[in-house]
Amino acid sequence: MSAELFQKTGPWSAKDNGSLGREWVFQEQLRYYVVHDTRSNSWFICDRFTDTPVPGTDSSSREYAIRCFYKGFGLPIPEGSTVGPAIARTAYSGETG
Repeated sequence: MSAELFQKTGPWSAKDNGSLGREWVFQEQLRYYVVHDTRSNSWFICDRFTDTPVPGTDSSSREYAIRCFYKGFGLPIPEGSTVGPAIARTAYSGETG
């Protein structure tokens, strides 16, 4: 599923550009995003409310950083499952790209 994120006056929403084209609505502002630090070639999840990396998510791959993030919240992705490919044209150098 690829997603196009946008903000309106009111709720946060994401549009699924796949075959269903659904619009998803969130009760809260999106908080975490994936970062690729090109200087160290490492990946981590960042908390946009504090502008700091989420502890325990520093990794050598995007997939492992995401796995560590969910595991840290007690929601591990089952081994053998894959984390989907990156969404096209995603900026990984920070919140604003």
